[in-house]
Amino acid sequence: MSTYMIYSSSFVNLVAMKLHSLLLLFAFISIVSCNFESEKIASEQERLAYDLFMKAKHESGDASTSIGLLDRSIEIGEGLSSPTYLIYALNLRGYLYLHEQQYLQAMRDFSKAVEVNEENTDQLAYSYHHLGIVYTKIDDFEKSAMMLEKAQDLYRKTGQTAWLQRNHYHMAMASLFAKRVDFAEQHAKASMQLAEELGSEREIALSGSLLSRIYIEQSRITKAEELISQMEQRFGNTDVDTKLRFLGKKAYMAEQLGQTEVAVVHYHDALQIFQNNSEVDERLVYNIHLFYGKLLSDTEKTAEAVRVWRAALDHPAAKPGMYAADLTSIYDKLATTIADAGDYEEGFKYAQLNATINTTQRELLSIVNDKQTELKNLLQKRQEQLAAAEATSQARFWYLLIALSAVLLLAVAGVALYRSRRYWLKEAKELEESYVSQRKNLRLMHFNIHKMQYLLKEIVGGSIEWVNPEVEKVMKNMLTTDPGRKKK
Repeated sequence: MSTYMIYSSSFVNLVAMKLHSLLLLFAFISIVSCNFESEKIASEQERLAYDLFMKAKHESGDASTSIGLLDRSIEIGEGLSSPTYLIYALNLRGYLYLHEQQYLQAMRDFSKAVEVNEENTDQLAYSYHHLGIVYTKIDDFEKSAMMLEKAQDLYRKTGQTAWLQRNHYHMAMASLFAKRVDFAEQHAKASMQLAEELGSEREIALSGSLLSRIYIEQSRITKAEELISQMEQRFGNTDVDTKLRFLGKKAYMAEQLGQTEVAVVHYHDALQIFQNNSEVDERLVYNIHLFYGKLLSDTEKTAEAVRVWRAALDHPAAKPGMYAADLTSIYDKLATTIADAGDYEEGFKYAQLNATINTTQRELLSIVNDKQTELKNLLQKRQEQLAAAEATSQARFWYLLIALSAVLLLAVAGVALYRSRRYWLKEAKELEESYVSQRKNLRLMHFNIHKMQYLLKEIVGGSIEWVNPEVEKVMKNMLTTDPGRKKK
């Protein structure tokens, strides 16, 4: 009965253990299935965001379509824990907004890309670089230089030579507009040198044109003439924009030298090119028309000046949001010149356009200041995090070094103890063997002594009494049983 109860109890325990194992397995499968489903959903959402991003990239020729696709991609990406393509999507949308002269939206996207970027150095440099360009567009040259310098440091660390060259070019532009001419010269030369190394003719021409303008501002006319002549011989017939740039530089240089007629000839040649080409750099449209109109106005040719300025606004390449400084200058010149001529209504129209741009500019600058404060706080926080991470890394290094040293010392001590133990065990074994051998030899000596005593007693005739009786008995037995003795 007791044996039956024992077997029954063992059977119940076995069944309970099996059921417990099955329940645990079921729970594990349920948890893994839930995690798999959630990961699957997250991956599907990220895949959708990625597909929208890639489609927007391929549709970048149509800015509005691309921006719509990126809006959806960014919306999905912001809902994910670690969106892979959110930074890329923000930078691409910011670039499209920049291209469309929607500077506030571009600034928000690039600033957001900086904020969410934790480890992508290439994209961080891209964000800072284009933030610098945005600040240049709205004439905040100090902040433009600040952003471009941050991008420049990152480009040097990552070895992005082409982007570093463009960065130097924009730094030179921002420095020139900020009246930091010597600083602008350094960056323009660096841009030109890197462009030569890269073999980019377009960038060499752009850098050469900018450097010639800087030489003119420095009153180094001979240097400017030599550079313009070299650039014209090398690139004068490559494309329309290059030809316009050097015509503008020659006209501006002639003005600085007081050669008004020469300047008019160069400006007139540039206008002929504008009339025959609709696809040109929009900045060249405003810049050359603005300075040519000023020259005509200064020589009291106001009607021609008004015609030139209006031609800039009517050119197909001109855009309403392009280059606020040049655009507001044209509106201001038109307003004052036309009003002075007696057409107050027309002059007031241009004055209103100018005021609208300036108001927008002030609002934008206010937002820019807020964003700049946010960026400074973010950068300070990022620097503190980096400093803390570096300190933690150093502490971990020293802890690891100390731990490794302790392990090494313990290992050395263990080896030493092991060798010492083997040595002393060997010594002990040798001592034991020596002791056993000596004891054996001693016993043999005692036996031989007693044997001699016994033999001597037999020879003498029993007069010797100092033999041990027990030994005597043993010896007697041994001698009587000795075959050799019997034979003798």
